[in-house]
Amino acid sequence: MLIEVDAGSPPLYVPASDRRNQIMARMPWWRLIAAAAPAAVTGAVAAASGSLALAVAGVALLLLPAVIGVRTWRRLDTSLNETQPVTRHWTITDDGIRVTGPGSARTWRWTAVVAVAASPDAYLMRQEGGIVLDLPRGAMTDAEDDELRRFLTARGLL
Repeated sequence: MLIEVDAGSPPLYVPASDRRNQIMARMPWWRLIAAAAPAAVTGAVAAASGSLALAVAGVALLLLPAVIGVRTWRRLDTSLNETQPVTRHWTITDDGIRVTGPGSARTWRWTAVVAVAASPDAYLMRQEGGIVLDLPRGAMTDAEDDELRRFLTARGLL
């Protein structure tokens, strides 16, 4: 038996609250602090000297961290929206299953698979310890799906 399947997994949906947390975690806070430091120094000097020009400069410098923060927030928010499907390739043989994707490859022997559940969308193959491998059925032809189903049934997995 040799069945080869290519399919893309769907992009991940990230709820708005999780996106905010991810953005806050990735925010380069040192930039905001570095931008606010001149405003603080200018404000201190303006207060000590009573200079209106320095006070105006201090207020203008206070806007700099806000602008940097908003631009960074928008850039990070946009980058989180750019999720792409990941294409994986399954090679199914009499010995096992090999799954390859960008930068990874994994081989499962049939002896490691303890049970298989068939849903309308995928075969879910469970290994000892609860590890589950999904094999999308929509990417297979009807003949390939029938051949795999007979194979799994003959092995007592389905």
